[in-house]
Amino acid sequence: MQVVVPHCGSFLPNVARRIEGAEPILEKAHMMSHVDVPANLARLWFDTAGDPVPDLLPFLLTITSPSHVLFGSDFPFTPHERALANARRLQEFLASDGRVAAHEDDILDNNARKLLEAAGARL
Repeated sequence: MQVVVPHCGSFLPNVARRIEGAEPILEKAHMMSHVDVPANLARLWFDTAGDPVPDLLPFLLTITSPSHVLFGSDFPFTPHERALANARRLQEFLASDGRVAAHEDDILDNNARKLLEAAGARL
């Protein structure tokens, strides 16, 4: 099963390091089993719904790679005009930010195609 976490990971970028740091303490106290937090996060996909730039997308990339980021608009919950403005801002950011410029086509299109094709979709 593939899981797509919306809104640039929501709270996950905020708590990932805290969970990773607390895991050995909780495991030693027999309050949980071992969890490889980075490996588990690496299996997730994340979309860019909402207002991902300039802050949320770079923060998301602290816990995942651009190869697991998908374009998302949050339409119809985000009004059409706002969704288009967000998409334009994201595209401009991706084209101009050196950390992600090489991944613009992947984030806007190719990653979603890979995910859907892996699930058996014919595109």
